Amino acid sequence: MKNYETEFLGLVAEQEAVGMSPSEGLIGDMRTKIHATEDALNIMQNALRDAVAKLQTNVFITLGIVIAAIIGISVVLITMVSRTIYLPIQLITSKIRNISQNLDLTQRVNFNSRDEIGSLSNSFDHLLGVLCDTTVAVKGTSNSVSDASVTLTHITNEVSKASNLQQQRNKRLRQQK
Repeated sequence: MKNYETEFLGLVAEQEAVGMSPSEGLIGDMRTKIHATEDALNIMQNALRDAVAKLQTNVFITLGIVIAAIIGISVVLITMVSRTIYLPIQLITSKIRNISQNLDLTQRVNFNSRDEIGSLSNSFDHLLGVLCDTTVAVKGTSNSVSDASVTLTHITNEVSKASNLQQQRNKRLRQQK
């Protein structure tokens, strides 16, 4: 190791004799350029870090805006779907409740649309029409039966009176004999 140290110190002495010290000559120039290059690389590295940080910030902001837009659009779509489904069903339910409370089979839901809810409304209106017609027919038949019952009661009373008269006549005839 001493031998190596001696050789190294000799080499350094030779270079200093030629004018190649750590701060002068080719080594000094190289060292200065290396330091300048390192400084430039550090500046570039810092600029690159700043640019990446700005890009990350912009990406996060853009991502936040996109997420907010998606949430906003979702809320609008959900509201629209809710209104197109919930409000007609609520209207139909209200009219059905009113019909059932008042027992007025002449009322109709009258909700016209080309979807399933409109089909349901039309079917319910048709059912109400059939029920109303059936009720009118039952009332008519009931009135006819009632009229027939009154007539039968009147006839039965007449027959009963006639029967009583006949019995009384028969009784008188038996007593006269």
